[in-house]
Amino acid sequence: MPTTFGPNKNNPSYIDPFLSTNAPLGYKITCNNFPQGSIICRNGGTTWIVAPSSSEVTRSYNSGFTDAITQANACTSLTSSIGSAWFIPTLSQLQNPGFVCKANWDSFTTVEYWSTSTVGGGCRRTVDFATGSAGIRNVQCVLRLRVFKTITY
Repeated sequence: MPTTFGPNKNNPSYIDPFLSTNAPLGYKITCNNFPQGSIICRNGGTTWIVAPSSSEVTRSYNSGFTDAITQANACTSLTSSIGSAWFIPTLSQLQNPGFVCKANWDSFTTVEYWSTSTVGGGCRRTVDFATGSAGIRNVQCVLRLRVFKTITY
């Protein structure tokens, strides 16, 4: 079985069907033994990939997360050209497939992770990866963040 996917010299939009539809959940995508992400879920024609743990960042929300996406792109050169761009999940996405499929991540920490969902007053929604509970934190709080990408098949 192939272990990589992405552009093909004859078809730049080619996505290896093994990864988009057949690779097992939890499959660690690698290129030359370098982590590219993990397939965490498939639902309704969409394969969900979480960036590798090496791209996870810890910081306050108001300090920005462009580095999380930059880091994900840097450590996932193979997967950066296919599927969606890396993105910070919404509360709903972080809960499902994020938390619901956490057993398929390469690793995670049982702490709160940021989502892009807002509640006003300088606060954002979070998900506690110990319990799956949604929370609300001031953007000054220091929490973890991991980006996702999707492939539609």
